[in-house]
Amino acid sequence: MTQEATASRRPSAPPRREPKPDVGAEGAHAVRLERLYPSDAAPVSREEGLMLFRDMTLGRCFEDKCAEMYYRGKMFGFVHLYNGQEAVSTG
Repeated sequence: MTQEATASRRPSAPPRREPKPDVGAEGAHAVRLERLYPSDAAPVSREEGLMLFRDMTLGRCFEDKCAEMYYRGKMFGFVHLYNGQEAVSTG
């Protein structure tokens, strides 16, 4: 066999990878998300903040009352509680 044929059979060296950036404590996934969706602080006035808080509190009270009525047998069917997700529904 010729040297040229032997050289073509040799495995090539793996491609060189760029060094990873220092990602810190938050991890690579958080850094990637921050690059995709840069966050800016949303300006919320005191009145808007209180309105959002009241809405979340009302949602929690409603869910608690639904759970209470369901477990006492006053509400029939299926109940899928949303406790802990008040900010999602408020937003």
